[in-house]
Amino acid sequence: MEGIVSKSQPCTKLLKILPMNGFKSNLDKLFGESRDLEKEIKKQLAGLTYEG
Repeated sequence: MEGIVSKSQPCTKLLKILPMNGFKSNLDKLFGESRDLEKEIKKQLAGLTYEG
């Protein structure tokens, strides 16, 4: 892979060789999981009380 990325075109050649199949669907899945985790964390934090 030597010489694929140049300073003048750092991403264009690299993007042509990377497999992009499924990338968007995987990203969408990760964002969905992140939203679900955020909801769960907020629900758990709402039940906490401070005893100081």
